[in-house]
Amino acid sequence: LRDYSENLEVDKNVLFDVEERLDYLDKIKRKYGPSLQDVLNNLQNFTLELQKIEFAPEKLLVLEDEIVQSEKKVDILSKQLSESRKNIAKTLSSLVQNEIVKLEMKKAQFDIQILKKEINHKGIDDVEFLITTNPGEPLKPLAKIASGGETSRVVLAIKTVFAKEDNISTVIFDEIDAGISGKVSQAVAVALVKLSKSHQVLCITHQPIIAAMADRYFYVEKIQKENQTEVVIQTLENEDKQRELAKLAGGTFEDEYLRFAKQLLEKANTIKNS
Repeated sequence: LRDYSENLEVDKNVLFDVEERLDYLDKIKRKYGPSLQDVLNNLQNFTLELQKIEFAPEKLLVLEDEIVQSEKKVDILSKQLSESRKNIAKTLSSLVQNEIVKLEMKKAQFDIQILKKEINHKGIDDVEFLITTNPGEPLKPLAKIASGGETSRVVLAIKTVFAKEDNISTVIFDEIDAGISGKVSQAVAVALVKLSKSHQVLCITHQPIIAAMADRYFYVEKIQKENQTEVVIQTLENEDKQRELAKLAGGTFEDEYLRFAKQLLEKANTIKNS
């Protein structure tokens, strides 16, 4: 063996190439293995997937033509959609205008602005609700200039319009009384009663004038027990309704607030039966 080894010629470059190749194969096996056979199987699968996504020049021409045709179709549809929006905006603006007048916003003006923008999945229109609550002032975006109470009334007006047009059976108002009181609350309450003639209305409120108009009452209370919070819902009847309305009005069950709550309920019954 010693004599044999002394007569062997060793090429260090070949040894380096072999070791480098073995190291490379080990890395591939760690990623696509664990065995070389697994690597070869994955190679075959990847080759098939690549063939599916590689296109011949003829296929690319077909796809490019489809893109052009699709863009033409999108352009036509987006223009039709825009025209439809503009026509509906006029009707909707008028309907909302009529509703907000009933909600103690007699001097307010409401309009829907439609401006052109770059096309996206919603079309080529940028739609914004505009309002002015003071005569002589220009229309401005509702989201920027309206107070909390004004926004609440516009939302009520819009929901009322859509509820009538879309045949919705149930309408939910969460804190529709935000930022309003007194005469405005009465107007909102009357609007809710009118809407309830044709729809089921669920209203979450802290305003006694609005709450008094309800046909059914549910009192929602959070009760903390050790490290847990439990939500309890109670159905209120007769005197309980009056007591909770008094609590909303004055925070207590004193006689003057109970009398006020009774008056609210009596007035509400008159309005609902008229």
